Amino acid sequence: MLPFSLISKYLSKTFLISFLFFLLVLTGIISLFDVIDLLRRTAPYENITFQNVLYMALLKAPRMIHLLLPFAILFSSLSVFWRLTKTSELVIVRAIGVSVWGFIAPLLVATFLIGVLDVGAINPLSVSMIERFSRQEEKLGLVKGSSLSWSPRGFWMREIRENKPVILRSSTLKQKGKTLSLENLSIFELSENEILKQQLESSYAVLEKGFLNLYDVWIITPGKTSEKKDYMTLPTTLTVEQILENFETPETVSFWNLPQSISFLEASGFSSVKHRSHFYGLLAYPFSLLCMVLIAAVFGLNPNQRQGKILFYMMGAVVCGFLFFFTSKVISAFGLSQTLPLSLSILGPILITLPLCISLLLHKEDG
Repeated sequence: MLPFSLISKYLSKTFLISFLFFLLVLTGIISLFDVIDLLRRTAPYENITFQNVLYMALLKAPRMIHLLLPFAILFSSLSVFWRLTKTSELVIVRAIGVSVWGFIAPLLVATFLIGVLDVGAINPLSVSMIERFSRQEEKLGLVKGSSLSWSPRGFWMREIRENKPVILRSSTLKQKGKTLSLENLSIFELSENEILKQQLESSYAVLEKGFLNLYDVWIITPGKTSEKKDYMTLPTTLTVEQILENFETPETVSFWNLPQSISFLEASGFSSVKHRSHFYGLLAYPFSLLCMVLIAAVFGLNPNQRQGKILFYMMGAVVCGFLFFFTSKVISAFGLSQTLPLSLSILGPILITLPLCISLLLHKEDG
């Protein structure tokens, strides 16, 4: 069968419509629970309106889509195969000489493209919207604290000091025991109206016990002559533990920035295991979605479904799909603990599931 034949287009269209339906339903259900949770959190705050809650729930939607994609793919594939069997279209397609791979191929191609789109576009979007969600939480007073962010170009921090915002940027960080050294540090002290009051430029700084020790400092004040000091100390709420905790959340980094961020972490003396695991997981994500299609095909493409066994086959596919998903998470945890090689912990479930499903489908085709 030609890849762009009428049958391929029909199957692709049916699959995509079913996929969008299940994705919207699953996202809607999870978002409803998310709204309820946000309403519970914001109940004590009189200044937070229902519109604020809906806006925050919307900001989390792209992250939900990424988590729900495997199940939407599984359910939509089962729906397509069940419909083919129920309407006898499967029998007709097989009668004209189309193999099982002929009508699975359009679904596999569509699924792979969905996976690529999720990794390349939805993932950066979700990272951006989660950052907005965090800023919204701080703005509404739901969380305290300082904002930490970093990129391959440097480390950024925003803290409130005496009710005035202070922004720090460093090009290089290196951990040394319980202290942290920062190179090429810039400190921007702002007024309450976000107007620059003073800028400090230090070639080297050390963070320890709530104080920031600055060396070779230039003090730049608008309208005044710049002043240089060999050493000065500033109080700060920033701690080494806070920075380490922030670095342990690779989900806050876009897929396209992960390779450079991993290099940045390793050069700074921080562990990059979680970020490398997350990056490998995103690379393998489209193939994980293909596993869901093949699992659905193993259980869904069965001519005996019209003999009262449809519920049994559907439940088997759902159980196996969930088992594959959670097994992948468990095995990836072994990679994070370095019990297994990182690449093996990510690819292992896929390398087992794909050949197993293909062999079962070949057995059905030959049998």
